[in-house]
Amino acid sequence: MICLLLLLAAIPRVVAWSVFDFIDSGGGSDPVAYLNLARNLFSGEGYSTFGEVHTVHHPLYPVFIGIFWRLLGDLLRAGQAVSVLAGVALVIPVYGLARNLFGVRAAVYAGLLTAFCPVLVYGSTEVFCESLYVFFLISALAVFAAAWRNGRTRPMGGAGILTGLAFLTHPAGVTFLPVMPLFLLIGQALPGRTAWRTLLARSGLLLAGFCLAVLPWWLYLRSATGHWQMSGSSHYRDISLMTDLIEGRPESEMIFEHMELIYNPDLDPDADREAVGMFELLFRNPEAQLQLIAFNLAFGAGELEKTARFLGIGFGLLAALLALLVIILAAGVVFFLKTTRRYAETLLLALCFLPALTFILVIMQHRYFYPFFPLAWILLGAVLAAGVERSSRIRRGLFFRWATVGICLIFLAATAGVIRRKWRKDAIPYEYKLLGEWMRENIPGLREEKVMAFRLGFSFYADSSWNVFFWGDYPGLLEYMRDRGLRYLIIDDYKLYMIHPELQFLIEDPPPENWERIRTEKFRGRRATLLRLRDSGD
Repeated sequence: MICLLLLLAAIPRVVAWSVFDFIDSGGGSDPVAYLNLARNLFSGEGYSTFGEVHTVHHPLYPVFIGIFWRLLGDLLRAGQAVSVLAGVALVIPVYGLARNLFGVRAAVYAGLLTAFCPVLVYGSTEVFCESLYVFFLISALAVFAAAWRNGRTRPMGGAGILTGLAFLTHPAGVTFLPVMPLFLLIGQALPGRTAWRTLLARSGLLLAGFCLAVLPWWLYLRSATGHWQMSGSSHYRDISLMTDLIEGRPESEMIFEHMELIYNPDLDPDADREAVGMFELLFRNPEAQLQLIAFNLAFGAGELEKTARFLGIGFGLLAALLALLVIILAAGVVFFLKTTRRYAETLLLALCFLPALTFILVIMQHRYFYPFFPLAWILLGAVLAAGVERSSRIRRGLFFRWATVGICLIFLAATAGVIRRKWRKDAIPYEYKLLGEWMRENIPGLREEKVMAFRLGFSFYADSSWNVFFWGDYPGLLEYMRDRGLRYLIIDDYKLYMIHPELQFLIEDPPPENWERIRTEKFRGRRATLLRLRDSGD
């Protein structure tokens, strides 16, 4: 059965991979960083980007990319291959977790739903770490559930190690670590309680396994920064970047100053600005934390709209489908508990959804919710399996069987829509690749140049260095480029509305004085224009 599920999961993901030859659906940001980290690490330049030691992105995904790069010889395809393989392999821990909690039939249903899930298929072809992260995370939960079910202690260390690998892939992995000992603690009030010594031993092994896996990364952070820290992620180190947005500061201004300090460490930081960590903000300024929650909820609505656009459906329809899913799951859980009495198993799965609450404290991006889709499908699979196995009437059992078939068909149709959109490059700034490749082939010595652009995707395809897009007025832009010897600037319709809509005049005819328009690429009505500043370093 596992082999069949792997095959069913592989088909849509491999097809989507074969038709999508682009850095990522947003035009390149974190993916370019992951690819550069992999290339530098496996080229003898260490874990670095832009010539500086890197601490922001966790290392396991770039390490896997580097390994596959050596095998495939194509950096972008290597990143996609890691995501595709992790997405396919995800059905294994999903099946294992569901089987240990709810039985074989529930495991089969959960595996099918995971194999055909359009959101997971979509993410499996992107050069983002979430696909690999979800694989390690569900694997950790599967090992934990098997150890708990069989009354074993030693495998808890393995669950801790896998949780550590999830954290080494994505910073949010640490939020799932408390779930397992919390379940063990609550389980003391349920039938079949264990001795307190056993509970402490299992919890200790979970923590020890996690620390063992993560220790090399913590030692690296200590050597790179001079102090101990949980993560180098911006949200861990300085959540005030988010509070700046709440106060109305433009995102492009915040990104500019933040990137300037990361990639130009010799610059003097703003003396009036104090970095505040996430937990520090919670205790020092609860009011700001409440404002941050309100902001993130509104931001989450925007992310839902973005997800709807990527999936090719309306925002209202996606919101309605999610609401319907929650209602069905809630009603199904009531039915499931009434018919099976599996309270402990349901409690474990319910606790696994608690880490989702942390995103209202940090930021809501659709990719961060990927781990909760397979968990939801396990719960739904358990409900459907219980309906088939425990229904007293034939008609009710047939209803649950046909409901399973219907859901799978809906998922297949939605997945086909995702693949079609990937193939057509709908809502994807493919002009980034068109212009970037033209630059690489037609501008001699570009590798030694820094090109100013908002997204890093241009620099990836152009094989040039990237300079963060300047925030400020037009005279300041000219001065900034001349001071740094920058000659090339890219303005694109895809992001211009967000960064500097007042710079629209730069891509109108004729170009302003001192500017030369080198190339304009168009795709689906959007433009990406390469400009050259004539008197910058000439």
